[in-house]
Amino acid sequence: MLVATAVLTLVVLFLLNPLAKHVRLLDHPDGDRKLHAGSVPLTGGIVLLVTLLIVFAASSLSDAPLTNADNFWSVTAIVLTLLVLIHAIDDVIEMRALSRFTIDALLAFGLWSYASVQLFSLGDLFGLGEIVIVRSAILMTIFSFVAASNAFNMVDGIDSLCSGLGLVCFGTLVTMILLSGSPVDAPLVEILLVVMAALVVLYLANLGLLGPRLRIFLGDAGARLIGFIAAIALIQAAQAGMIRPVMAYFAIAVPVCDCLALMGQRALQGRSPLSADRLHLHHLLGDLGFSDSQVRRMIITSALGMSLFGFFFQITNTPEWVVSVFVVTTFAVFIGMRLWLIRRVATRA
Repeated sequence: MLVATAVLTLVVLFLLNPLAKHVRLLDHPDGDRKLHAGSVPLTGGIVLLVTLLIVFAASSLSDAPLTNADNFWSVTAIVLTLLVLIHAIDDVIEMRALSRFTIDALLAFGLWSYASVQLFSLGDLFGLGEIVIVRSAILMTIFSFVAASNAFNMVDGIDSLCSGLGLVCFGTLVTMILLSGSPVDAPLVEILLVVMAALVVLYLANLGLLGPRLRIFLGDAGARLIGFIAAIALIQAAQAGMIRPVMAYFAIAVPVCDCLALMGQRALQGRSPLSADRLHLHHLLGDLGFSDSQVRRMIITSALGMSLFGFFFQITNTPEWVVSVFVVTTFAVFIGMRLWLIRRVATRA
């Protein structure tokens, strides 16, 4: 099925890419934040969505719902389709940041209400017993979706960085689920492997390795689709007992840390947390003189390094409160590293 998914992704990409010009779904360089050469189709999200919808409709993957909602798959398909279509429109007309935030929150609420994708347990974060949230559960769930959506969207600034981090995220989660004792043919594992098969093709296409005619960008639609799929998978894995909730951090650490640290920095500067600038991690590294390929390798390698820590904690069954201390420590280190990079960039200006 994985080979078939990759081939289908190629076919969908070949059919949809030429349509981008007719609907103005193109990314043009602006000499500032967009430094690529030529106009590139922003069809990655649509290609990924169409591929996954076809695969799930034609296979038995959708026979087993990931939650206790009987209509999980139909609701999820509708929500993800709306997500991609709305943000594809955003790729053309550039909606306000607050509008994007609101849309993601409403779609997350739809998954909470009608597909039972719900975050209730945070695990034993402090060594005092399981933390079960009730009244704030819906807010925590929506926050998880919005954070994942924005995290992957914010790292989508260098060719294949977003899809590469998506592959790290899903690969890490699959590995941790298997390390926890779940079978190889567990539904969530099979689903994530299918998503990864499609993402590999998009990763190669984004780099132009499939030829200039098949080169694509994910766009807001594709980056946010990856974020929503990651949120669904991580929430389900944590709430179903496949992994301990705190372990979800290691699958998505780098994009989430960059997103939260950047939004916090903007807020402290009196700016909107959703405003645009060149303070993303990939921008800072690029402004220090590293090439796009070097920046991509450094960031993806860092994400893989975090995954290794996650595997170690999973194998050794490290107490959750110890893992929580590690999470807080690494986030603090990340913030310190960002501040150091900002100072280095300032001295080069």
